[in-house]
Amino acid sequence: MASFAAAKTKAPSDETWMTKEDTQRQIAVTLDDWAACLKAVQQSSHDDTVKTAKLFTQVDSHAKHTQQALDKTSKVLDGLLDKQMAMNATVSTLTEIQTNLGLEQLAKAHWL
Repeated sequence: MASFAAAKTKAPSDETWMTKEDTQRQIAVTLDDWAACLKAVQQSSHDDTVKTAKLFTQVDSHAKHTQQALDKTSKVLDGLLDKQMAMNATVSTLTEIQTNLGLEQLAKAHWL
């Protein structure tokens, strides 16, 4: 930028205010500046792409572990449901036995 400003403030000569060499030098500086800018953008874009790819890989791994944990949890819950049903059946059987034996009336008669 400084070279462009210096060339712009140069005193005009007969017909042109910049010599051919000054113009070519300014073009070269501008092209170099654009090349550096494009390289930086390209590197940044590449770094972002690599970072994003790594994050997707991690997400895939987390999703797999989450699915495995959900499967295990589902199996445990199924087992608990089976145990609950067995306990309900046992309590129902005990209630039925209690009713058939008349323990409630016996208990009321003797202890209450």
